[in-house]
Amino acid sequence: MRIPLLALSFVFGATLAHASSEKIQASCTLTASGGDDSPQFLEAVVSCSTVIIPKDATLNIATRLNMTGLRDKTIDLQGTLRFAPDIPYWTGNGFFIPFQTQITFWILGGRNITLKGGGTMDGAGQAWYDALPANSTLLRPIILTIYQANDVVVENITMINSPEWHNLVGLTSSSPSEAIIEGSVQINESKNVLYQNITINAASTSSNRPANTDGWNIYRSDGITIKDSLINNGDDCVAFKPNATNVLVSGLNCNGSHGISVGSLGQFPGVFDIVENVTATIWIPLLRNVKMSNAENGARIKTWAGPNVGSGIVKNITFQNFIESKVDNPVIIDQASRSFRMQSVLSRFPRFFRQRSATEAPIRLVATKPPLFQRQTPWWARWTWGLIACDLFMTGSAVELTYNHWTALESDLKTSAKNIKGDDASSPDQYILRPSWQRISVCTAHMCFGAGIAAALLITQIRFVRTLAILPASGGESQRLFLQCAHNWARRGMIFPLSKCSLEDGRNSSELILRVAGERGHWYIGFADSDINGKRLTGPEACAQVIAAWNGKPIGPSTSTLGLKLELDERWKSGPVRRSY
Repeated sequence: MRIPLLALSFVFGATLAHASSEKIQASCTLTASGGDDSPQFLEAVVSCSTVIIPKDATLNIATRLNMTGLRDKTIDLQGTLRFAPDIPYWTGNGFFIPFQTQITFWILGGRNITLKGGGTMDGAGQAWYDALPANSTLLRPIILTIYQANDVVVENITMINSPEWHNLVGLTSSSPSEAIIEGSVQINESKNVLYQNITINAASTSSNRPANTDGWNIYRSDGITIKDSLINNGDDCVAFKPNATNVLVSGLNCNGSHGISVGSLGQFPGVFDIVENVTATIWIPLLRNVKMSNAENGARIKTWAGPNVGSGIVKNITFQNFIESKVDNPVIIDQASRSFRMQSVLSRFPRFFRQRSATEAPIRLVATKPPLFQRQTPWWARWTWGLIACDLFMTGSAVELTYNHWTALESDLKTSAKNIKGDDASSPDQYILRPSWQRISVCTAHMCFGAGIAAALLITQIRFVRTLAILPASGGESQRLFLQCAHNWARRGMIFPLSKCSLEDGRNSSELILRVAGERGHWYIGFADSDINGKRLTGPEACAQVIAAWNGKPIGPSTSTLGLKLELDERWKSGPVRRSY
């Protein structure tokens, strides 16, 4: 028999509230009973502020765990929680989750809860993996569900072989239709949850592979952080389900996964899903990246398409500084173009990508061809910061020498000294510091000159174009221009609507100037030693080919570049606002 989570949380919450009026012990330690250890675990959580499961203890969890309504509790899991692989019991008695038709072993909720200790939660998933091929609709339990919780920390825990997802954060209402925006307030079931130093591993000892063993699914929750964790599974490393907001994912090492995913969204008709303010990125510069290996996807956004589906918005999503190895699709976006809007989706990956509409085959954002224009970054741009460091060192040295060592001969004042003394005695020549106002003036000149050189280097670096690509129109967007300058790391850059961009002649036939409406300044495009569509061309020829591609017309060797430019300028019309990538 399945009982909805809301009803269960009311009953068990009332029980826990009653128990809280009794005396609470500081801590208690559990040992294996030889039977079902769930009752003693539940009782200990009610009776003790800290529950310790020693390193040598393996508790057999044979019945479901409802730990909702807790307050100021610590579970110190040093040993092992093993969920008994009793398929008939769990399929009939696991806590039922209407969203995507799930069940779970354990729900944990309340305020100010810590689960830690370096121990293991064992889902005993092999029996479930072997049973699934004969019953594709088999309900399989999630190991841990954080339910209606605030200020929760889960750290230094290992999770192995979950039958289904390893973690679910959020939950849930009695029907999927309640997972919507009521008025202008988004319903969030869990808030301020931190996972760190988590190890997840799902592996099969038979030919039946683990299925749907996601690392984390975040649903209807706000302020979730997942960091510094190792995940080896066969499905999403992390998935941001409907109404997941303000989520940070960093320092993950995902192996064999389906990627870090937004969605899937829009499954239920009449439901408006939101995922916004999600960052999957670096945590400490140059130290904690998201690593993805042997995976089907890297970063993914997936939505339901077709009739009788929901709608929603994906907003302010950042995938940044991924390190990927043996990944089939570095970035993949499935967008139902009429049902979903995507705003400020920021990706910084090592290729240029193409997006398709919902009516095409599954979208794969992959490199389709070399960029229109590409050239190697000149040495001075690669070493800009080194040159600036040298400039600052020399400026500082000049200031120090000027202020502390700029002197004049004392003999220059000998005449006035003799007049004061009233004799003709001479004194040996000596050097003395010049007046302060002279030294400060020259020091100021040194600093202004050094700062001018540093500024010139920086400005030149950020305005020197090394990659240019015209991205095709997709969805409701017109063509866009991808621009990468010398200061951009790896393959990062900016994207502007092509309708806001224009070209001008440079100083000679091997140069062009790029301007963008609404942007200050211009960008310099030099065609010496450049590749056009992956082919090395001479300066004037490369310049002509870029203008031809820009204009959308073939070009002959005798065509005037200026004439093409003037013809081109007449076609620009206003377009969408700039979006930085």
